[in-house]
Amino acid sequence: MLLQGYLPFLYQIISDESKTFDEVASSFQKTYNKPAQFKVGATMWFLIKDNILNLSQKLASYYILYDMNRIEKGSNPFIPIIVESLKASTNKVEQKLLVDFLNDKITYQNKTISEFKEENEKIDKVDIPDIDEYLAKYKKMNEKFSTEITDWIRPVIYDRKDKDKNSDNLPPF
Repeated sequence: MLLQGYLPFLYQIISDESKTFDEVASSFQKTYNKPAQFKVGATMWFLIKDNILNLSQKLASYYILYDMNRIEKGSNPFIPIIVESLKASTNKVEQKLLVDFLNDKITYQNKTISEFKEENEKIDKVDIPDIDEYLAKYKKMNEKFSTEITDWIRPVIYDRKDKDKNSDNLPPF
């Protein structure tokens, strides 16, 4: 998991909606080396899932996840996260970016996040593909990877002060 001291850098990168999507991705790549990028991507997912980010920060985060793996089409390890986000989203602007991510049709990388929001906030309907079919194709292409979000490890802090330290339900120190 990402060290707490690195979170302010991440928030700074994803919080400036006057930057273009490519500028956000470039800042991300300059701040985090390749080995750390996956950890930061997982951290962004937890921030999105826990509803800590606003819409602009989510859009920046999704684009970073897209940009990290756009060269390796079909093998983006964050696809299950994107699918889960699309299933849960009711925001049309967010849905538009997520559908474009899945279809590899992001053509607005030179637009600012605020421009993208303004252009798409009046969308009546986003054509969402059959998500289950898409995920099945993805799983078949990437059988060597786990695509179940429940297979990911999420850090947990246990409070043992009121619990038996020998309890089988808690991990050892």
